[in-house]
Amino acid sequence: MKISPLAQEMIINYKELLLGNARVTCPYFNNKKTGKRAGLRVLIGKGSPIEITDEASLIALKEHLDLFTASKDEIRKFLVDQNLGVDCSAFAYHVLGAQVKDQTNKQLKNNITFAKTNNFFRKIIQKIRIVENTNVQVLSDDVNSHEVVLSDIKPADMIIMKGFSGGATVRDHVLIVSEVDDNKIVYHHSLKWNTDTYKKHGIKMGEIFITDKTKSITDQTWHEGQKKGDENETLQRALKSSYCAIRRLNILDEKK
Repeated sequence: MKISPLAQEMIINYKELLLGNARVTCPYFNNKKTGKRAGLRVLIGKGSPIEITDEASLIALKEHLDLFTASKDEIRKFLVDQNLGVDCSAFAYHVLGAQVKDQTNKQLKNNITFAKTNNFFRKIIQKIRIVENTNVQVLSDDVNSHEVVLSDIKPADMIIMKGFSGGATVRDHVLIVSEVDDNKIVYHHSLKWNTDTYKKHGIKMGEIFITDKTKSITDQTWHEGQKKGDENETLQRALKSSYCAIRRLNILDEKK
């Protein structure tokens, strides 16, 4: 089983941003590194593939960079230098938004609930800046999603990791399950490993081989970028989290 066609297309569009004549994987960018609290969502790690390519094209014109003659590596470095990328929760939001549209003909933005607040301005901001305010905590809130056992995992489920002992530099994270068969899970996510150069971080694909469905997701065999065990930083992040679970958006569960 695979994620829906629209969701597959969204993943491909992130993995193959078309700039000039080159197709470049979208880098990872988390706005917390720069501390910006407002601005266009494409400039704070929350943009869709088309928003990122449009903004990159505009900035390239200002910087007198010819995207049609630039090499793939030059374009990739340009994106990284300009902080044009996507964080894990925004990647998840846009992919899941495509899944929701395909599967239910509804809009994800109309089916996300935020924590209650008495701050009037905060309420307004949440309504008009939904993508920017949809983080891992929001996606994993019981009002928006629920836990799923490993034996029932399906495409478009999330693998949520949160609550780390590694300090402020280790952030909550989410993986999107893109394919499931009898003994393997394929997932996609946006992340920068500590070992990543500017060429490597961003949209990544990994595989989880199911060895025992009665055990937790972290007890299975994880492979990503030909790395496993201690060298697999995604797995290590999962193991260090105080909460790592499979969750499904309530709107995608026919039983809900």
